[in-house]
Amino acid sequence: MISDFERRLADVLSARLPAPFTGRVDVPPGSLPGNGPRILVGVTQVQGADGQFGSVRPEVVPGANDPRRVLRLSCAVTVEVRAGAPANNRTQQMQGLEQVMYLLDAPDLRSGQALASGAPADPGFFIQSLTLGASIAPIDPTLDDALPVTVSARADGYFWPIGVVGQAGIAIGEIRLRGASLPLAVAAAAPLIAGAPPVNLTVQVGVGTFGTFALIDKPALPFGSLAFSVVDAGGRPGKGTLIGAVDNVRLVPLADNTATVSYDPPDEPAEDVLVVMLDDGAGGAGIEIGRAPLRVRGA
Repeated sequence: MISDFERRLADVLSARLPAPFTGRVDVPPGSLPGNGPRILVGVTQVQGADGQFGSVRPEVVPGANDPRRVLRLSCAVTVEVRAGAPANNRTQQMQGLEQVMYLLDAPDLRSGQALASGAPADPGFFIQSLTLGASIAPIDPTLDDALPVTVSARADGYFWPIGVVGQAGIAIGEIRLRGASLPLAVAAAAPLIAGAPPVNLTVQVGVGTFGTFALIDKPALPFGSLAFSVVDAGGRPGKGTLIGAVDNVRLVPLADNTATVSYDPPDEPAEDVLVVMLDDGAGGAGIEIGRAPLRVRGA
């Protein structure tokens, strides 16, 4: 995982650096032949990182179509520039230091794109950002206590063992959604008069109602039923009633964007409200989609 990232970053720098550093970038401990300059790339510190928006779920990454469990890591990267013979050639070291810094700040390296392009199909890592850090360049590299000439960077991304199979989930068979376009119209078959026989109320929802979205070529299901209730201005049961209602809820199938329910007016004038809702799938009232006043006048 981490060593795969080190090697890939070393390969990219080795190919992009100009002479005399072209082809002279390696990972620790380094095995390049000859007395030319060498640049070593290594991860020197690793810490866990928070996922985007706090996510800890598996992620879809290169090498597998199904989500994989990944390590979310923030890696401290150190690039050390070693001069060729003579070993104290600070001018050459500074030249390599500058060129490495310039390359690490390239847009496609900062985004991780340069590491992904041309990498194996299952690289073992996915870098989301690479940020250039501080550099160290001692005045006299020949001193015994002189620090090495280095450039630091920080790489954030996902890491996983190469060849691990993704985690397959349960295939989605269907997604059930219901919706209705407004406006919603209610028409009474006759005037609402106190003490009169029940009156049919026809409810029409706007064009654009839709039933179930089904996947895998399954046929769409019908829209289902609307739920109706009659309440007063305070949300209490109304003075009139709906024929066939159970606990003040009457379910009626919606067909051709319309449903009809019978309202039994009270024996005295009233100001009721017809509440129109989706059914909750269990014989009850669900999400409210509209209301209509029911003004019952005296005989």
